[in-house]
Amino acid sequence: MDTRKQQIMVSPDASQIKQYEQMLESLSNETFSAVPHRSYKFLANVSTNMELDKVLQYGFDGIGLYRTEMIFMNADRPLTLQEQYEIYSEAIHKFKDKSICFRTFDIGDDKQLSYARAYKKGIENYIYNKSLFETQIQALIKANHYNHLQIMFPMIASHDEFVFLKNWVKDIQKNLQDESSIKMGIMLETKEALERISEFRDVDFISIGTNDLILSIYHIHRDLQTTEMKQYLHDLIFKLKQVVEFCDASGIGLSICGELASIEPALREFMKIGVKNYSVAAPAIKVLNHIYKEFH
Repeated sequence: MDTRKQQIMVSPDASQIKQYEQMLESLSNETFSAVPHRSYKFLANVSTNMELDKVLQYGFDGIGLYRTEMIFMNADRPLTLQEQYEIYSEAIHKFKDKSICFRTFDIGDDKQLSYARAYKKGIENYIYNKSLFETQIQALIKANHYNHLQIMFPMIASHDEFVFLKNWVKDIQKNLQDESSIKMGIMLETKEALERISEFRDVDFISIGTNDLILSIYHIHRDLQTTEMKQYLHDLIFKLKQVVEFCDASGIGLSICGELASIEPALREFMKIGVKNYSVAAPAIKVLNHIYKEFH
């Protein structure tokens, strides 16, 4: 393997692996292959291209969240346009018949790069690191071989922020003289965006990031969200039902992404309010299968 590629690949977090192993133990008789799921989409969360074959093997409909920042984490310098192009291109070729959504690098707080200026998560990290952002977008656009590129912006707090980033991407595309199709959406994970969800009528899709959204609304850290779920789940479902209704009325694609999409009680509630698309870590296909069969 090219040593450059080895430097920019990371392994899944050990604590996440342990958590999912414990979760899956109770479903040992379930298969790691997606059951037929008409009108639903089972999507996977990945951090590197090394995970893509397993996602295909398990029968997922695509990638709902490609955490692009993770390919930056083990590098001590900014990745070049060519390096990023090769990574994105490989992923897109593997999923030429399926959907794949790339989240622009989500740094700040606990995710820091030695060569970037990052504080809180959010749009400021793109403004402060203009070259890093523009190089990533250029690489993604160049890798859009099948004309179905999806770009998702994290930690959006207002519609103005989305418009700013959307126009920035369009300007980069124009400068590249590229006319391919690009869908742009947001990860809904801030209280501010949730409260003003009706303003986001021009997004192509919304992915609800439960981890940061719960932290933003209820100030419960992600490490405690599963154990303290009973305290906030009913209220959260009430709030998200309004998002489901808004997206249905506006023709906006909607998915749930985050730890709760892999937890049985929460997943049942999401299905009850009409959520049809879920993005989870690959082993959680067992949970999706199990709960989906309860409802169908």
